[in-house]
Amino acid sequence: MSNILDEQLRFMALKQNGLVESMLTSGISEQDLMLISQRTEDDQIKKIANLKFKQLNSEAINENINIFKKFARLNGLAASIARRKSSNELRRKYAVASDIEKHEILMTLNFND
Repeated sequence: MSNILDEQLRFMALKQNGLVESMLTSGISEQDLMLISQRTEDDQIKKIANLKFKQLNSEAINENINIFKKFARLNGLAASIARRKSSNELRRKYAVASDIEKHEILMTLNFND
């Protein structure tokens, strides 16, 4: 119940600031973009939210691929933690990745073989 109220309050705050203006800020989260896409009835705003979501997702995938590759051949606890963290994030992002990004994720995670 509180989750629904939290989402309603977040959407109201985003709407009060202006949905398009909120989406164009650099600090908007993926959760906020999904909330905007689900709750708004304006198709143009939905398209902008979906494009921004895809952009953020692509940036996160590229960043985690670079981190994984950077630490792929290094030994030690810190390198292991970095690889595991980026690997987990890539696995999480796989579900919403494009076909090309899915291929890159699979190639990166199978890099050690």
